[in-house]
Amino acid sequence: MKRGATSDLEKGTCKRAKNAQNPFIPEPKQKNLLNIATREWEVANSYFKTPQGEWRARRTKMSKKLHKTNHSFLKFDEEIIALANRNIEKILGEGSFGLVKIGQAESGENCAIKIEAGKKREESVEEVKVMKRLKYHLGETSRTFNKEKEFKGEQTKSKRYTALKLCKGEELEALLSGKDHLSYTQKLIIAIKASEALLEAHKLRVIHADIKAKNMVTDVNANEITVELVDFDFSMLLPEHREHIYDGVKGTKGYMAPEIKEDKVFSFYTDIFALGAMFKKDLGLPDFLYEHMLHDEPKKRCSLIETIMNLINELSKQPHLDIATLEFIEMMKLKYESKKVLLTGFSYYMQQTVNTLTEIPKMASDYFKYYFKP
Repeated sequence: MKRGATSDLEKGTCKRAKNAQNPFIPEPKQKNLLNIATREWEVANSYFKTPQGEWRARRTKMSKKLHKTNHSFLKFDEEIIALANRNIEKILGEGSFGLVKIGQAESGENCAIKIEAGKKREESVEEVKVMKRLKYHLGETSRTFNKEKEFKGEQTKSKRYTALKLCKGEELEALLSGKDHLSYTQKLIIAIKASEALLEAHKLRVIHADIKAKNMVTDVNANEITVELVDFDFSMLLPEHREHIYDGVKGTKGYMAPEIKEDKVFSFYTDIFALGAMFKKDLGLPDFLYEHMLHDEPKKRCSLIETIMNLINELSKQPHLDIATLEFIEMMKLKYESKKVLLTGFSYYMQQTVNTLTEIPKMASDYFKYYFKP
């Protein structure tokens, strides 16, 4: 598939050419996290693919209990995905909304399956649009019951299964509260990677609207660290040529910018405020690294590029850094220093322009007073 092309599944189909890469699972791939027997795939393929009328075509789930397999299977258009058995494999997450399990294609490639009450959503739904833009949403299906069933303490007649990109690692919140102590250097790198992840979302005009440690997946291998944003339930797309949008009060207490609570205003600045709160509350960084992000006035909060450079400068001061970390620092400086200079220069130019425009009325007044004296 060419870079930038839309996968078949995103277009509503999933026809795979012979020997083609599975369009259902994007790079980077994780493979064979579930142990699915060959017999299980044979049963699933027979169940979903044997033509037996329209009623069979509408089926979206094969139950492990009814078919005596170790795993249940889901059908997303033409793609069949095995679902983790929580009695054998661990689940990825669970909350009041539902739960998230590992899914696996017959090729062995893995994804995450979010299970919650409800029907398949239209592509016009904001959360779906956001996830598709971020290439996080892979597909969605649902099944309807003959009568209401209890799910997460509520009665529902349908369950929705959303296939998502599987992020490597664990929730940052769990990582920070775990037994393994993270060093100050590792926390700085996490902060840098989190800022970069948010910056990439903002480039695509995505406001996350619920930035916190629980909504970041982090993989730590010494100082080699990755951070990815997850959970886009509250997220929204900021239209071009707009600086903010209005919505209801949403987010997490302690991370919400004051303008959300007061005016229900969301912008890239509200995400920056939440990220600063995360640096303070969750990572426990010194205040000089986040206080400029928590300003009450949105436009006085520093940019993400400035935040990244502040973190890089602090990281470079740490003793006994390994070669990989030193190379990372140099790479980040090359990537962002020129952008910071351009940003600073543009800000200075705009300020001088504003100052000049402010002086024009006074200059005009002085001119008329001098040449048209009463």
